[in-house]
Amino acid sequence: SRGNEVAADNAVYLIDGYRLNRYRQSIGGRAKTDRLDAQLLRRYLQNERSSLRPWTAPPAGYVRVLRLLQRRERLVTARVMLEQSLAGLPECARAAADLTQRMRRLEKLLEQRVEACAKALWGAEVSRCRQIEGVGPMTSAALATVYQRGAFRSSDAFVAFLGLDVEARDSGDKRGKRRLSKKGPSQLRRLLHNAAMTAARSA
Repeated sequence: SRGNEVAADNAVYLIDGYRLNRYRQSIGGRAKTDRLDAQLLRRYLQNERSSLRPWTAPPAGYVRVLRLLQRRERLVTARVMLEQSLAGLPECARAAADLTQRMRRLEKLLEQRVEACAKALWGAEVSRCRQIEGVGPMTSAALATVYQRGAFRSSDAFVAFLGLDVEARDSGDKRGKRRLSKKGPSQLRRLLHNAAMTAARSA
């Protein structure tokens, strides 16, 4: 229909809710209603559109691989919590060992699925990432997948997308602490950290 054609031509922007709330506070907004939210979004887009990039749909397979990575991360987190909570209980040691062994097998199955999906979709990119010191099969698959999300303007833009960019809080002569923004996929940051540690040990 004509209405769908018009809608398809409209640019879509994803706005960080936390950033928008800070914007509301900066202009003196004290109330929050649906009507005021709509007005705030309109004002934000009118003033900040030049610095924003329209949202684009991810490529086929991207969401699937990321969901597999997220499920693996949750499984690993649950296993570690279980191991820590049952540590020091000898009466539960055998049952806990059996359970964690099953969880590890499931982790392995998810890892194999991630690697297979990424290789089938972006085999050349996975192989290229695999050549980096310390980068294993899982990290190379995750890197190759995440890089498909969009056309990044520079390597710094990709680093910021991963949440590995450094935020500074300086004022006058005062030098504030530096910290990572951590606004990207957390599971990939953990994989990259492990890869860096592996590379450092083998250096």
